[in-house]
Amino acid sequence: MGKMQACREDVIIFGASRLGEIALNILSDKYNILYFSDNDKSKWGKKFCSIEVISPEELTRYVNKKLIIASMYYGEISNQLKDLGFNNIYVFSYVDSNDTTYKKRYTIDKIC
Repeated sequence: MGKMQACREDVIIFGASRLGEIALNILSDKYNILYFSDNDKSKWGKKFCSIEVISPEELTRYVNKKLIIASMYYGEISNQLKDLGFNNIYVFSYVDSNDTTYKKRYTIDKIC
């Protein structure tokens, strides 16, 4: 029998932008990225880095999933997500957004 692969936790990244792309590149080994979400209506229903972008309203179907905010507007976004009923919210931070090696230090901090 083959070795069972470790289950990766399902997460949704909020922020279909440069930082979201960095988060995807770094976190996809550790997490199963289900969707991106974004407040920009023009991105909804489209693919970003080959992952579907859903609206914040659609996001409410996944209220029990871990959400990782990849945006410099994490303060406003975290309040918005709390209002939508989320409490498993994290913020992704990366040292250098111009770095394309994805080897620099990053953090994921839980929002209380």
